[in-house]
Amino acid sequence: MACIQNLSVGNWVETTKSFTSDDLKLYAKLSGDSNPLHVDQQYAKGTQFGHCIVHGMLINGLLSGLVGTKLPGYGSVYISQAVKFPSPLFINEEVTARVEISKIRRSFVYVTLTCTAKKRNK
Repeated sequence: MACIQNLSVGNWVETTKSFTSDDLKLYAKLSGDSNPLHVDQQYAKGTQFGHCIVHGMLINGLLSGLVGTKLPGYGSVYISQAVKFPSPLFINEEVTARVEISKIRRSFVYVTLTCTAKKRNK
């Protein structure tokens, strides 16, 4: 875990990833979310999206991974989070997840993070 004295507002980390249909099937199996919109291309073709979309919580997992391993790092735990999904992410489409420190309360060893995930060219 990063020492609180070494953290500053504005510190950030990011990662870029694309998810495959196998990733979605594995996540569906692990989470129990087998909504055909995520795992059945034929079904998804008939929806407003036209293709399978990545589970929002799978994208959110990228942010969790950054918080738990990079910033602040090992030993960190989410206390709360508000999530919005403004647009779908499709299979094999790149997304960049970014975590940035927006506030620090040193007396409580409490860090407020701004977490975003955006499509590569958006």
